[in-house]
Amino acid sequence: MITSQNLLSRFNLLKTSPRIQILDCFLSANRPITDGELKSTISDEINRTTRYRTLNTLLQKGIIHRIVTDSKEQKYALSVSDKGGVHEHCHFQCVKCGEVECMNNQLIPELFLPDGYIVQDRNLIYTGLCPKCNMRQ
Repeated sequence: MITSQNLLSRFNLLKTSPRIQILDCFLSANRPITDGELKSTISDEINRTTRYRTLNTLLQKGIIHRIVTDSKEQKYALSVSDKGGVHEHCHFQCVKCGEVECMNNQLIPELFLPDGYIVQDRNLIYTGLCPKCNMRQ
């Protein structure tokens, strides 16, 4: 079972209280979450600056990833699995309820660009109806 403590060890990061609380939030959510959802879950002692610095560290290490939705809302999700792999995968956003889900088994296809281009980020979101909303129609 994956824990915040062993994730921090695996990526050679100090086990600070903010990092542990934030990672615990991602582990328990098991879905992409917004900064607002994160803020409401963690201790009030973790200020905005510490929260953003921690998120940036986790992003840089590849422990979490950022998802920018069609409404320009940013969500964050865990990038690592129990098996230890880190991979870039597609996402699905429901146009009815707005939920975003990681499609861990759907890897982002490799894009071969002409010389001179440098990819800095990859984000692929499919939109449509999630199973719950599709059943309600």
